[in-house]
Amino acid sequence: MSQTIDFNNIDIDKIPTVEKKSSFDAKLYDGLKVKIEKLNVVSEINFYPDGKNYDAKSVEKMWRVYIYTEGLKDQNNKVIELEKDGKTDVIRIHTRFNLLTGKDGQPEISKHDKAKLWKFMRKHNVSKLSELIGKSVILTTEPSKVEGDDRLFLRIVQ
Repeated sequence: MSQTIDFNNIDIDKIPTVEKKSSFDAKLYDGLKVKIEKLNVVSEINFYPDGKNYDAKSVEKMWRVYIYTEGLKDQNNKVIELEKDGKTDVIRIHTRFNLLTGKDGQPEISKHDKAKLWKFMRKHNVSKLSELIGKSVILTTEPSKVEGDDRLFLRIVQ
């Protein structure tokens, strides 16, 4: 049996629905140059095994490289740290690129004209992934792809 408690005669139908606003303003960092701090090559499940259609049951693996910027800094040149669930984390922007899987199962970088990673590497005048560390990239804001969502996300210009 449920029990109703009267809290100062609050009309429950008039309780507003709100979206929590972040204290982080992405627009402040639009156009900012930051350095690449680290890279991470990982093997992950490829949920688009044919390149077009999502398959939640896929177990096929693929290689990806994640590229992370250094921590973003506030107006006082102090690295921004956010606390969540008792852990402190630095705000970093990252991007990821797909890698090919070689005949030996190891990752390979495609030099195809449409290969995004190779284009990114050429833009930064490097021939090895490790040479990207310390290179400057420009951040840009990108609106959410969800209709009605007015949030902005920071991305690395590719």
